[in-house]
Amino acid sequence: MTDKIVVQTKLSPPSCQDSLLNRDTLLQRLQDGRANPLTLITGSGGYGKTTLAILWRRNLVAQEHDVGWFGIAPADNDLNQFVVYFSAAIDMAAPGIGREAITLFNLDSSNSTELFIAALINDVQQYHRDIYITLDDYHHIKSPAIHNLLQDLLAMMPANLHLVIISRVNLPLELERLRAYSRITEINFSDLRLSYEEAGNFVASQGLSVGAKQLKAFYEQSDGWIIGLQLFCFSLKKNPDFGASNVIQFNKNSRFSHYLEAEILSQLPPKTVDFMVKIAASNRFNADFAAFLTQSDHADAILRQLEAENIFILPLDTDDGLRWYRFHPLMRTALVERLSQLPAIETKALNQRACKWLLDHGLISEAVRHAIYSKEYTMAADLIGTCGRQVVLQGQLKTLLSWSDQIPATYTLDNLTMQLPLIWALVLSRRLSEASTRLQQLEDSGVTINDNNRLELKLLQALICFSKDNTQGILQTLAGVNEISDDYFLHAVGTNLRSLAYCHTGEYEKARDIQISLVSHESDTFPSQRKVVGGAFVGLSFAMQGYMLQAEQACRKALNAAVQQLGNQPELVVYASSVLSEVLYELGQWEEARRLTTEHLDIIDHVAPPDGVMRSYMVLCRIARQTDQVNEARSYIESFEDLGASKGLDRLFVAALFEGVLLALQEGNVALVEENLRRMERLAVFYAAAKDCAFAEIPIFHQLARLEYQFYLQQWDAVLEIAATVLPAVKRKGRLKLQAGVELRMVMALDLLDKKEEALDKLAECLTLCQRLGLFRTVVDAGDRILILANELTRRVDLIPVLRGYIEKLIAAALNETKPQSSARIVTNNRLIEPLSKRELEVLRRLPQASTNKKLALLLDISRDTVKYHLKNIYGKLGVASRDEAVARGRDLHLVD
Repeated sequence: MTDKIVVQTKLSPPSCQDSLLNRDTLLQRLQDGRANPLTLITGSGGYGKTTLAILWRRNLVAQEHDVGWFGIAPADNDLNQFVVYFSAAIDMAAPGIGREAITLFNLDSSNSTELFIAALINDVQQYHRDIYITLDDYHHIKSPAIHNLLQDLLAMMPANLHLVIISRVNLPLELERLRAYSRITEINFSDLRLSYEEAGNFVASQGLSVGAKQLKAFYEQSDGWIIGLQLFCFSLKKNPDFGASNVIQFNKNSRFSHYLEAEILSQLPPKTVDFMVKIAASNRFNADFAAFLTQSDHADAILRQLEAENIFILPLDTDDGLRWYRFHPLMRTALVERLSQLPAIETKALNQRACKWLLDHGLISEAVRHAIYSKEYTMAADLIGTCGRQVVLQGQLKTLLSWSDQIPATYTLDNLTMQLPLIWALVLSRRLSEASTRLQQLEDSGVTINDNNRLELKLLQALICFSKDNTQGILQTLAGVNEISDDYFLHAVGTNLRSLAYCHTGEYEKARDIQISLVSHESDTFPSQRKVVGGAFVGLSFAMQGYMLQAEQACRKALNAAVQQLGNQPELVVYASSVLSEVLYELGQWEEARRLTTEHLDIIDHVAPPDGVMRSYMVLCRIARQTDQVNEARSYIESFEDLGASKGLDRLFVAALFEGVLLALQEGNVALVEENLRRMERLAVFYAAAKDCAFAEIPIFHQLARLEYQFYLQQWDAVLEIAATVLPAVKRKGRLKLQAGVELRMVMALDLLDKKEEALDKLAECLTLCQRLGLFRTVVDAGDRILILANELTRRVDLIPVLRGYIEKLIAAALNETKPQSSARIVTNNRLIEPLSKRELEVLRRLPQASTNKKLALLLDISRDTVKYHLKNIYGKLGVASRDEAVARGRDLHLVD
């Protein structure tokens, strides 16, 4: 997940030589509390907080724990940026952990923070090692939103995640519960300050010999402050006559700044001080950057001299081949004060040069921020235009939107190169209304638009149609648009959108052909992404048509590419996995279908295209029904219905009602069936004229629900009548698998009307189609009567051998099929895999009273996302896969009455 949007050195601690101080007592305290969720090190600047944390970090690494670091700067006092770096620190410690969490956060939804926490905790809990994340200089954080994020995270911390927070001030967090249960390790000012003996050892370690009187004066003036003693030693080395009479009281930062001026900066050559002031404009620097910034030919020599003389410059641990530095925070404060006194034209030139160097070296985020903080808004807008598409494709949507929010609209409205990536970010964040408004503003602005810009604007409009499930709108928007251009990315996006739309017009071969024709091009800078999305749409075309084996091959290929090459972009993984789950269910691979879907369900909810969401939930609903997990099925249907309603996706809403009809029929709840049919009918009438688009499925779902209801009522003539009505629409769309399902219902109706031979003839025709498609569950789910009739069919002497062989294999597979187990995990000795927390136990005990997540959330006064998080933990600890199994297992363990 770490990329050029993230400043890598912020994820590395400063280099630290072997400590000149013996801090073994403090290190032992940290080690003794290593199992605690929080370690808090607080104290004023210069007391060795960071050094202590670095030394402990080395011990943790030696003990084979995974460690991450986030050095916080004032610019990180922003929720979006904080989460990006916090996630990057976790990813650096344990690659892959938290990637789904940051994807959910970047979607910019109203509950993105809550989704982030739940997804992060789920990820960490499945990890087999302890993770320690250090947040250095947390005192820069003033944002209540960030404090709330950490507060919520600490309340639900998994046992293998540990935070180490370093701050100059006390945290504005509620820590009383952690303290009451001894779940926090605290090192404060009194622990950090040196004793008189330690001060003497420190001075001696500097190669200095001072008398007892002078040492006592130094110690009393410094009050055990490490950085103060270091300054005394520095002064004594420069001036052997420096004595007790020269000591300055500087135990407050303002006095320290004066001391720096009097004893350090005033003693250095003016050119060196000028150099230091200019490079202090950036949070970090290296020799090349410093040379460009200051226009100096001696940057490398000056930096090495400053480091050699220990003039409060800290080298940073990095693996990018460059030697990066930063100033000690207190030194940088003094330097920035001088920087603010330079003429405005000079600071402007400094920031312009910083932007250029950083951008030339791919350090996009820092370049943009230099422009924004210097109020060079035109420059910032131009930079965003240059790098915006890359930022979008890396999934950093909130970063881009945050940059835009910091620039006055007067600088951006007519900046086409900036507006285009911004609109991409808005669309992908599902802020569709804002995206449409900006598109309209661009059209009304009179800004010059070239052919590529015009194509991109059309594609953005088509992408809005895609997000609204309006596949007909995609084709109408792109009608007559020539997408063959030098911009291969735009060409690929247009191809993918058209491919999806052709799937819904029933032109499946056309949908595949345009993907095949999209050969690799030298300007294709994101070939892996294109292969995943394009491959998923190829798989979708086969699945919608009904060719399951071909669909499986295409989807597995796309999924493998997503996992192996794009593991840091789970939003692409779900493009393939959501379609593959339907295919696997049809082929009888239930367990893999369920695992693949539940594993990515949070991402599917928020990222997958409408077709992926619909297929994933329908698979989960059907597996739950087939395994008699009624409450689990009801919960999935509720979530499915809410997704369709909240996103304004009527096709998904109707599909959820259809699954609700199937479940209600299984339970014999006729009143609920009729209520769902009434709700479906209203939308079916509204979309009655829809043809060759995704919306055309809405009337079909309604008719299929009516068909199942009449079958339940044993109204066989009505079944045949409805089937005859719906089949033309199904065949027109080329939905062969769906056609087979309807015809199997017709077969059973004919048989029950005592039209045996006609039923067998129809069955032979239908099973011939099923054999060609490679169908299994479609036939088996139709009921035992179909298998009995199919067995009778094998007695016909004129039956072709291929069909006879298919029927025999089908019956054998159905007889030998086992329903998926509750979980791959095994519970032994009637014990829990892992103890439930107090909150998890409360959720488990409420399960019998609440059949859905919505009811459970209301009972417990928590959100549904939090309910989902707790249920996932409970299932894992109980070794089950559903709420029904969890209740049964809880009763076995005497946890539930």
